Amino acid sequence: MDGILAALGEGEINLNQIVKALYQEKEILKKSEKKFFFFGKETQHRAIISSTGGFLTKIAKCCNPTIKNKIKAHITRSQGASIHKCNCPELLKTEKGRIANAHWDIEKKLNAKIELETINRIGLMKDITIVLSDFSINIDHLHSRANLKKDTVLICIDLEIKNLDQFVKILQKLEKVNGIINVKRI
Repeated sequence: MDGILAALGEGEINLNQIVKALYQEKEILKKSEKKFFFFGKETQHRAIISSTGGFLTKIAKCCNPTIKNKIKAHITRSQGASIHKCNCPELLKTEKGRIANAHWDIEKKLNAKIELETINRIGLMKDITIVLSDFSINIDHLHSRANLKKDTVLICIDLEIKNLDQFVKILQKLEKVNGIINVKRI
């Protein structure tokens, strides 16, 4: 029950999906063209089930699939969908009508390097990392060098970005941070 409430609170499912799962099991199992995105409890990688959405999900403990494995979803009678490796012996024992195609949704990341010329002030690095965190950006490498005579800092950051549009928005947001003199791609 906690899993249902957590998924409902996070917006992963809605009340209609819960009702549908509880009272219309046969309809849920019918194949359709909809794609449903989910996060399993034990993974941060997103997967897609090619069937009607609305399932609570979990990673099967029998085979413990990872992002490197091909996967399928087992639509259970009472516990949503469990994600298995395609060759899992437990999955092979399942009724065929309860198996749905699934795959990991792997977003390709692009590498970008930026250089920030800033005024040396307390809290500046925190403000920069908050901006990057707001965009869910991973920092691969960060290097800073202070110029004590000018009271400035040169910060070089290697980032993982999703696309160019996101990168432009990040640069625009960083330019607005108090104390940043110049932002440029290197």
